[in-house]
Amino acid sequence: MAGGWSSDRDVVARVKAAVDIVDVVGQYLTLRRVGRDFLGLCPFHEERTPSFHVSREKQLFYCFGCHAGGDVIRFVELKEGLSFREALEELAGRAGLELPPVVPGDARRAARQEAVYAALEAAAAFFVDKLWSPEGEEARAYLKARGLEEETLRRFRVGFAPRSWDALVAALGSRGHGPEVLGRAGLVRRTARGRAYSLLRGRVTFPVCDERGRVVAFGGRALPGGEGPKYLNSPESEVFRKRAVWYGLHLAREAIRRAGRAVVVEGYLDCVAAHQAGFPETVASLGTALAEEQARLLARFTGEAFVAYDADAAGQAATLRGFARLREAGLNVRLVSLPEGRDPDECLRADGPEAFRQALQSALPLVEYLFQTATRELDLASVEGKAEAVRRIAPALLGERDPVRRDYYVQRYAHVLGVSDDAVRTAVNDAARQAPGEAATGHKPSDYRHNRSDFPPGRGNTLAQRRIAPEERKLDMAEEVVLTHLVHGGAEERRAVWSRATPDWFRPGPARELAEALAAAEGAPGGGPPAGLGPEAQALFARLSLEEAQGPLDRRALEDCLAVMAAHRVRRRYRERLREVRALEAARRPVPREWLVELNELLREMRTIGASQGVTR
Repeated sequence: MAGGWSSDRDVVARVKAAVDIVDVVGQYLTLRRVGRDFLGLCPFHEERTPSFHVSREKQLFYCFGCHAGGDVIRFVELKEGLSFREALEELAGRAGLELPPVVPGDARRAARQEAVYAALEAAAAFFVDKLWSPEGEEARAYLKARGLEEETLRRFRVGFAPRSWDALVAALGSRGHGPEVLGRAGLVRRTARGRAYSLLRGRVTFPVCDERGRVVAFGGRALPGGEGPKYLNSPESEVFRKRAVWYGLHLAREAIRRAGRAVVVEGYLDCVAAHQAGFPETVASLGTALAEEQARLLARFTGEAFVAYDADAAGQAATLRGFARLREAGLNVRLVSLPEGRDPDECLRADGPEAFRQALQSALPLVEYLFQTATRELDLASVEGKAEAVRRIAPALLGERDPVRRDYYVQRYAHVLGVSDDAVRTAVNDAARQAPGEAATGHKPSDYRHNRSDFPPGRGNTLAQRRIAPEERKLDMAEEVVLTHLVHGGAEERRAVWSRATPDWFRPGPARELAEALAAAEGAPGGGPPAGLGPEAQALFARLSLEEAQGPLDRRALEDCLAVMAAHRVRRRYRERLREVRALEAARRPVPREWLVELNELLREMRTIGASQGVTR
C-alpha cells in the first residue's frame, strides 16, 4: 500500500494533483482551446453549439447549458455513473496511485468481494454458453416466442441454468470457484447434509449488473410448465442490495443522458423488450416497491422518470410510495398509461413500438395521476365531494417542488373543483402541518417554502404572495454577487464580506454550503473547489469561477447586496418569531416578554429598512 497518506483531504488532493482535467475530459470528447480555457460539446446533454468549458488553470469544468460542473472527480462521477469513492479510485488507477483502505479491514473485504464478483462473472458466462448449447433449445424457443432476437439476448447476456442440481457447482469448481464463495455469491445453497446445489435450475437467467457493469446477482424465469415460482431471484449478498440496483442501467445510462429521461419498467423481459424496440433508455426496478437508494442512483443520470408499470401495479400503495421517492430524489415523475392487465413487453408485442412511443408522449405528471385516482370515486358535484377531493390532493401538491408547476396545479384543480385557490392552498398548508413526510408524497413541509406557509391564509395573503417571487429573485442576485467577490476577489474583498456577514446570512442550499466552505478556507479557493462540497455547490463554484468577469469588482454593488441580505435576515427572523408567538397564543399559553420585545425591535428595524430601500414586509 502506498504510504504518506495523512488524511482524506490529502488523498483527494494528491489524486487531483496527479491528473489533468483537460486530459481526462479529452478522453471522452473533443476539446478546442479558446483563450486560456477549452470548449467542447457537453457530454451530459444534447447540444449543437458548444457550451462545455474546461479550465486547466483552475482544474474545473462547467456546462452553461445543463449547469453540470465541478472538478475532475465530479466529472468522472457523472460520466461513469460512479460514487465519489469509485471515481477517486478510477482516477488514482489512471495516475498509478494506490489508495489506502477507507477503514482498517477494507483491503481484506475488497479481496473477498473480488472473489464473489469473479464467481458471478463465471456463472454468467456458464449460463450464456448453456443457452446456446443443445441443452438450451427449449429456453431459446421460449425467448423466440417472446419476440427476442439473438443480438438482444447476447447484449443482455441472457442465459439458461441447466436442470441439473450440481452442474454449476461442478463447472465453476473446476475453474477455482469453490462452494464457499458460490454460497456467498448467492448462487448455491446446501442440503441438510451439507451438499451444495444450484439455486437456479431449469430457468432462463438474467444477470443483474451494477451501474459499472459488474454482475452482482441473477434473476431466473421458469420455463412454461416448470416447477416453482415464475421468477426466482438471487438473495442479497455482500455485493448485491436490491434497493441499490437497477436492471439494465449499465447498458442504458448513456441513452438516458441523451434522451434526458429514463423509462422505468418492472421486469427483466419488459426492459429487454423495450431496448430491442428502440427505447434504450429503459431500466427495470426489480419490483414495484422502489427504494430511496434506487431513486438517488437514477437521479445521477437524469431529471425525468417515465414509469411504465402495468395498471394493477400502479394502484398499489407501495408503488405510490416508490413514485414519491423518485420525486424526492429530484426526478420529475410521469406515469405511462398502459391497457389494463398488460405490461410493457405485452404492449410492445401486441401494438408495436409506435404505440408505446405514443403512450410515453401522453404520460401524466405524477400529481395529475394522483388527482385522477384520488377523485375517481367521489361526487365532485357535491360540497362533501369537493372538500374530500381537496383534502386528498393536498399531500400531492405539497410534494410538488417546482413553484411554477405547483401554482399551476393549485389553480387548475381549484377551477376543476369549483373552489377558490386559497381553499386549496389552505389545505396544502394543513397537510404540511399535520402530516409531514406523508407517504403519498414523501416530502416535508419545508419543501413548500416560499409559497404559502410563511403567511396565514386570509384577505391580505394575495399581496404577500406577490411579494415573494421578486424578493427571492433579488436575494438570488445578491447572494451571487457576494459569492463572486469571495471567489474572484483578493484578501481585501473577502475581509469586506466577512466583516459584515456570516455564512448563515445565505439561505439554506448550495449558496450557503459554498459560503461556509469558503469561510472555512479563509476565502482562498486555490486550484479548485473547497473540499467537501456537494454536487450543486461544486457546480455553483465552477460556474462562478469560469464565468467571464463583467469588469472590475464593484465595492458599491457588494455593499448594496449585503444590505439586501441583511434585510431578508431581519424579515425572516421576524416571521419565525411571529409564528412562535401565534402558536403560543393559539394554545392559550403565556408569551415570554422578551419575545414581544424582540418583535418590536425587529419591526422597527424592518421599517427603517423599508424607508431606506423602498421595501415593505
